[in-house]
Order: sequence, then structure tokens, then C-alpha cells
Amino acid sequence: MTRCLIENLESRRLMDATMPLEPVAQDPAVPATEADFHTHAVTRASAPSLVGPWQGSIAVGGGYVPGVSFRLQVAKQTRTTLTGTMPIGEQTYKGTGTLRWSGRNFTLRYSSRGGVSLALQGTVNANGKSMYATPSAMGKVIGHLNATKVA
Repeated sequence: MTRCLIENLESRRLMDATMPLEPVAQDPAVPATEADFHTHAVTRASAPSLVGPWQGSIAVGGGYVPGVSFRLQVAKQTRTTLTGTMPIGEQTYKGTGTLRWSGRNFTLRYSSRGGVSLALQGTVNANGKSMYATPSAMGKVIGHLNATKVA
């Protein structure tokens, strides 16, 4: 006679064990066998390069206001930073911002010495030539951005 035990967690079957009620004689020791293990280096896909000129537009206010032109010149990119120039209206912002990647999705944050904070949260397409993002200024979303890398 055997008894079946089942442990439930979140309505999923996690463990199923059959336990005998009477003691069973143990099997003789099984000699150890040699096992061959192979290790493989795991490489993480590199983040897309944003270096170069980007042009596009920002649909302000969900597209109800005519688009504002967008330009970004990225001079340097590291794993965690982006350095470049971004003109907005009459003001040009230059400097280095923090950059975070998750696959092709990115978040870029920049704060000027004058206290202006800008952010882009978006994605770069598979070939690295187009980006779609949500720009924010001073913590408030200002619209939707669509830009293309200019050759």
C-alpha cells in the first residue's frame, strides 16, 4: 500500500511523492560513474549604438498640437552613459546623461546645470536605425517621439 502526497501552491502541482507505509530494504550501493560536463561562455547581446545624428519629431499633447522637430547628436556612448547635444527650441542642451538598457528598450536621463531635467524612455528597432520614445521634461510627459538615425 502506498500513499501519495501532493503539495499545492497557487493551484499548481509542485511535488508528487509516493511514500511506502512499510520499510523497504535498501538497494546495494551503486558505484559512482564518471560524468563529462562541458561549459560554454555566455555572452550578453550588446546594446544598440545610438552614436550619430538622429532626426524626427515629437507629437506634443498626444498629437493634438503640431509636432515639434527633434534632433539629437550623440557623440559618445558607454554601457551606462550617453554624451551629446540636443537642441529644443532656442535652447541647446549639451552633456552626459545616464543610460539604462533592457534588450532594445532604453531609458536616458539628463539634468542640466540650470536644473532642467529631461528623459527619454523608449525602444530602438532591430537594425538600430529608428527609435520610438516618450520624452519627459521636469518629470512630466510631453508627447511621443519618432526619430531616425541620419547617415
